[in-house]
Amino acid sequence: MSEAGNLAVHATAVMTWPQQRGRLIKVGELSELLGVSRSHLAKVLQRLSREGILDSRRGPQGGYCLAVEPGSLTLLEIVGAFGGETGSHECLLGRAVCSQGGCVFSEMMEQIGRLTRGCLGGMSLEEFVMRQGPFERGPERRG
Repeated sequence: MSEAGNLAVHATAVMTWPQQRGRLIKVGELSELLGVSRSHLAKVLQRLSREGILDSRRGPQGGYCLAVEPGSLTLLEIVGAFGGETGSHECLLGRAVCSQGGCVFSEMMEQIGRLTRGCLGGMSLEEFVMRQGPFERGPERRG
């Protein structure tokens, strides 16, 4: 899962908390709560808004909120907004063709991809939040 996909899941999870539901949350407030770069988070939220997962409002009273019910939104849909394969079956060493004619890891990575997609596709955002519970502010990561 990409860092952007991971950040998207956590940002939408915060918007699902009972005290945040339906409330517009500013990028700065959310980046501080999650302990992440404001600029990176802003790009993630913009993408989620373009995908119809979030609503956004500009201006001093603006911010972001969920555009869909968290019970009907899967983690796979959130992560999928950022493209890429979950559990790609490409060679782990980055080789086009392994010396023995096939990559030993190929079938394993395919299985991992199916399992990952099944788990993410089978869990709604609401279920994730209920199972995860609130999380504490993490240290800000630069990058």
